[in-house]
Amino acid sequence: MEYIKTYFFEDLDKINVISDYLANKESYIINNYPFVSSYNTGLEENNVITRSGAYNVFKLDDNPVVMDEYLSFISNSYYDYIDNVLPNKTFNNVDISPGLNCWLNVIRENEKIAMHKHSEHDGDLWSFVSATSVLNASNTSTNYEYKNEVVSINNTIGSLTIFPPFYNHWTDIHNSTEKRITLGMDISFHKEGCIGCESYSSNLVAL
Repeated sequence: MEYIKTYFFEDLDKINVISDYLANKESYIINNYPFVSSYNTGLEENNVITRSGAYNVFKLDDNPVVMDEYLSFISNSYYDYIDNVLPNKTFNNVDISPGLNCWLNVIRENEKIAMHKHSEHDGDLWSFVSATSVLNASNTSTNYEYKNEVVSINNTIGSLTIFPPFYNHWTDIHNSTEKRITLGMDISFHKEGCIGCESYSSNLVAL
């Protein structure tokens, strides 16, 4: 399937630090940021995924230093993606800083993220790309579908998969007693021109 690429952050000890830190932030995020939407994920108001758009994990007050390094990794991966993976002429002005929206996903045993997509535009209009970063997972995959073609990518710790926002995607049922912890992301090509509610726009992080 076109326009999907996976990158890898090699230092898994640092990934573990990030995973533990964000897992401990789950209740804080649920209690301090408002419910926004289920986003057709099949998850309910008590799940942290329903707060995406109301905050940004890279703007939490007490982030460990390693989060800055991981943000640089996301930035480098994004620029490789727009230079080498996107269709020609999709994005021509790299001088305008992109804006990252990044949220925490936590699913537990017997849960899954249902099929959904981040944009209703079907391939002809690109204004952002989406991504999933795997911080902790075992024996699960994320599935992507577009025009009846499906590809399944194993959830490898340290991986960052960037994909078009109009691709349907969903996870397998999580069969482990250990939490599956990932980051979801949307990266707008032009941070300053991003159209959205005030809280969403103000929480974007420049790459």
